Amino acid sequence: MKSFLVMSAWLASVVWLGIGIINWDAMAIPAAIIASLLGFAIFNGTMNAVQAVGPIYWITRDLVPANTPLIGLGFMRQTSYPWRIGKGIQIRFPRHIFQIGFCIRPAEFSDNDGLLHALKGRFLEHKAEDIRSWD
Repeated sequence: MKSFLVMSAWLASVVWLGIGIINWDAMAIPAAIIASLLGFAIFNGTMNAVQAVGPIYWITRDLVPANTPLIGLGFMRQTSYPWRIGKGIQIRFPRHIFQIGFCIRPAEFSDNDGLLHALKGRFLEHKAEDIRSWD
């Protein structure tokens, strides 16, 4: 609940900043300061880690391939508990990608089953030794 309130306050300050810039209002300066401080508090130490509040997730990535569009569709599969799967939009900055979207949490899995589900894996019907002997 605490992270939800902080995230809500940050989003409200970003909207406040946007309205202040559009209207050329002097209140844009405190809005920028508040948005920056709350943004630092929320996103500090979260690089490449999925953050979520309810069905909304966000992630900041530090790897930006050369062919990444400025704004595009994105997806996410969390490879650790709670195994979230999500779709959203991603925005490219010069050295980072910020992605935000909606996610679901599938049924409860054990560690092995959850990882196989996240990676779209499956258990094999044959043993590895049998597969190696196939010609």
